[in-house]
Amino acid sequence: MKLYFSLTLAVIVLVMDLLTKRWVELNLTYGQQIMITEFFNLVLTYNAGAAFSFLSDASGWQRWFLSTIAVLV
Repeated sequence: MKLYFSLTLAVIVLVMDLLTKRWVELNLTYGQQIMITEFFNLVLTYNAGAAFSFLSDASGWQRWFLSTIAVLV
């Protein structure tokens, strides 16, 4: 029962994440901001690197390298 609840919750969070990302891509232009609160803005931008733009200036090999590591793990 605990596993079923955890998996269901994980799927719900994943679907909500994908739906909100799709909504933002369809409704905002690159760099556009929507002010949600005084300290939180919704902004469409893309991260070409890994976490916090690590390797963002690389030529594209980083996607395959990091994906390979993830699959191996």
